[in-house]
Amino acid sequence: MPKNIIIYFICMVYPFLLWGQSNNKDTARLKPPKLTSFWGQSRGGNIALEHVISLLDSSIEVISEKKEKLQLAKALLVYRSKDYYEDESTGTVKKRYNSYSCNFKYNDHLPENWKKFLKENMKPGDQLHFADIHVKDQNGYLFTAPDIKIIIE
Repeated sequence: MPKNIIIYFICMVYPFLLWGQSNNKDTARLKPPKLTSFWGQSRGGNIALEHVISLLDSSIEVISEKKEKLQLAKALLVYRSKDYYEDESTGTVKKRYNSYSCNFKYNDHLPENWKKFLKENMKPGDQLHFADIHVKDQNGYLFTAPDIKIIIE
């Protein structure tokens, strides 16, 4: 009786072991392309306020190493504004950053309300950071693109 159970168990498990091994051999690895992110013609860095204002109507573009433009799936814009305040207990002036963020999907341009907000509030010392940039290739695969960090001069 125990001999029959062992034989039955081996007959039931053996096909699954063969099936699992055959699938592992056929999988091919997807190698992500090297991507470069642009906002207008800028890749980031220290940029004059007038130039940043001119970039507000520009799109976010991501280009692969094969010079193919990929479709933007989503991105996050973080605007950090530098403010100064007086500490009431010591009377000294200290600086702080206020952060504002905007998510946008399947649109490579900033929303109109954000363009207006940035035009009215940007000043030297502030920062714009396009982060969490995801793009789609022609096959529908999602890839993460490099961030764009701009410090306004």
